[in-house]
Amino acid sequence: MNRSTNTRSRVGTAFLALALLAGTASACGTARYSSGKASPTASSPRWPDEFRTVPVPWKLFPANVRKTFRNRSDECRFNPGEGYEMWSCRFSAADRGPLERDVLSVDVTKYEPRLGESATDHAADVFESLHHAFADFPVTAPSPLGDQAIDMPAGDPKGKPHAIDFRVRNLIVELQVTVHRRNLDQWELAAERRDRTWRYATDLSHGLAALHP
Repeated sequence: MNRSTNTRSRVGTAFLALALLAGTASACGTARYSSGKASPTASSPRWPDEFRTVPVPWKLFPANVRKTFRNRSDECRFNPGEGYEMWSCRFSAADRGPLERDVLSVDVTKYEPRLGESATDHAADVFESLHHAFADFPVTAPSPLGDQAIDMPAGDPKGKPHAIDFRVRNLIVELQVTVHRRNLDQWELAAERRDRTWRYATDLSHGLAALHP
């Protein structure tokens, strides 16, 4: 899938490289780092089981999000690998001109067990390696989104995405949102990016939770 920003390209490239390596062998405020290993504290009863299949991201969002990003044909790709399976999706909003469309990008990766590790421990190891690749952003564990999360604000420049990576059991989700608003200053734009990114990440998290009633 083509990446629309340098930030997403760097995240995606590092993530896939770490996933392949694993297969073969900020939040703001008071966020803290965790090793990511499964534990009674990090594993909420909300997530009782490991995921056996990788869910299609688009089906996890509520109807209002699907309506906003209805220009979605042929924008999801399934990518199998050694020790993992991934859905990678990119959607643009339909209510603005081509240069002003909000963009929602989502990767959902399911990890499989490997020698000496459960699928959840495998995913936790990959998430820890992912954090080390972007160590400027702390990890929250547990997170309202799942077992772990990394919040990566875009900073001030317009046209840059706000990204959130989070882990739920043996799934790792990478979600980013790019917002275009001519009438907002840099601080208002940053707030809008963050609000939308967390909103969509929360929607996706709830969709994942609904798979384990």
